[in-house]
Amino acid sequence: MKGLFNFAFGVPHDVFTYNCHVANTVSYQAVRHCLEGLSSQEAKLVMKKGRTVNGVVVMDNVQNYLIQRDARIGHINTMNVGIAATFIKLEGISPNAFNFSAKMQSLEGSQRHQLTVSRLLCYIDQAHLDKVMSLHWLLILANYVPALAHIKKDILTSFQTTAVTHQMCLVLWTWRKLADETNAKNAPKIC
Repeated sequence: MKGLFNFAFGVPHDVFTYNCHVANTVSYQAVRHCLEGLSSQEAKLVMKKGRTVNGVVVMDNVQNYLIQRDARIGHINTMNVGIAATFIKLEGISPNAFNFSAKMQSLEGSQRHQLTVSRLLCYIDQAHLDKVMSLHWLLILANYVPALAHIKKDILTSFQTTAVTHQMCLVLWTWRKLADETNAKNAPKIC
């Protein structure tokens, strides 16, 4: 265990050699072979699990700058570069979601290639957009012009009434216990 600790903290090779000679730890090579064996065993386990379990492998590059502490000829600072990966198990996902041929068929049958800017602009509700933009400008004016502060409440009410297109049901929740009837009005309400 002390050998793994020394390896993780980048202890100089001389310390490894000395500790191995006085039987405090195992040698540097033994720790390295142990870690290589564990990593290859874990890689085989992940590859085996990846064939049976739906999941995603997230990969990223990792770097470690190795500084040479002894300024000698031939000793230079180097950048160790590697890859770290994490396997994330996805539960409740259909195995067909990872089917590449179904994805290609879906892309071939889609009408994305017919999409143009003018067709995309047709999907935008311009009247609603103009109304919301106007209300935003009025709200900015009401916030920064003191003489217009009295219309701020009306603007906020307009956001909640006339400028709403898809009103969502709100679930109100209070975290405190209801002790008496005066607090009953704060009880959870579901639309």
